[in-house]
Amino acid sequence: MMKNPHETTFQALWRQALQGSRLLMGVAASSSLLLAVCLAMQMLDARMIDGVSVWAKPAKFAASVVAGAPVLAWILWLVGPQTKGRRIMSSIFAGAFVLELVLITMQAARGVPSHFNVATRFDGFVFTVMGAAITLFWLTQLWLTYKSFRHTFANRVIGWSVRWALLIASLGAAVAFAMPQRVSPKQQEAVLAGQATTIGGHAVGVEDGGPGLPVTRWSVKGGDLRVPHFLGLHALQILPLLGWAVSRRRPRKGVRIVNGIGVAYLGLVVTTFVQAQRARPLHAPDAVTLWLLAAVVAVAAAVLWWPRRRAELRQELRVDDHRVHDLVA
Repeated sequence: MMKNPHETTFQALWRQALQGSRLLMGVAASSSLLLAVCLAMQMLDARMIDGVSVWAKPAKFAASVVAGAPVLAWILWLVGPQTKGRRIMSSIFAGAFVLELVLITMQAARGVPSHFNVATRFDGFVFTVMGAAITLFWLTQLWLTYKSFRHTFANRVIGWSVRWALLIASLGAAVAFAMPQRVSPKQQEAVLAGQATTIGGHAVGVEDGGPGLPVTRWSVKGGDLRVPHFLGLHALQILPLLGWAVSRRRPRKGVRIVNGIGVAYLGLVVTTFVQAQRARPLHAPDAVTLWLLAAVVAVAAAVLWWPRRRAELRQELRVDDHRVHDLVA
């Protein structure tokens, strides 16, 4: 029986990711087990935080690591041979993932929030450690982004998709730094009274924990910084895999396609960030948001169309030169 070529290709990607970082691949495997445990605990443990299971957050973060760590390992393989610098980056990424998951799961087991929680000194310390770990992760990702722009990829289509992915993921991660600064009037009153239990949040214009969209729980009453944060972070999985698929199906036009998609994706993240900052929920865009989306579509279309039109113009000029040469002859 003939083997499916797609299967062989996916096996090759898996081997490349293992060569890129066995450590990150091990973290992904461990996170899949944690995800299964958290999903089971949601059915066994009735405790809730802000209307959702205490185990929902560690489950979401575990799922994110399961999806992200293998792609990050593959990117490390793409940017060059095994070096001390690549091993350091791999260790930082894996260490930050593990520390984040351990602390979030620990807080879930205690039945308390993991983020923005300053109810006790211990809770505040946990949130500070998480913030320090993510900051180190983000700085390392910025360095990898810089390296990707200096590296010459064997496959230009995949190379540009990786550059866009790292750039947008770094911007999406940076949104998290704005969340602790979102001190609501209610929190300000609690701070003045010496009774603050949370500092910061992801909702804009409303308090955290209100009505939200199914599954994601993104606010339906105000803005929510988790939208651009989520979209930005998951560019790290979406764009490289999309670039890999485009490189196999449309190799000649692949660079133009992934650049157009990259511009559109970046514009979407920026638009949702502006929308959230203006306290507008995702499902209720206003005129400003719609105009921004229209501008994003126009710019992305120009990126897709202009190189093609430029090639056509060059072809027309070559044809005209041949005609002039024939007439002269």
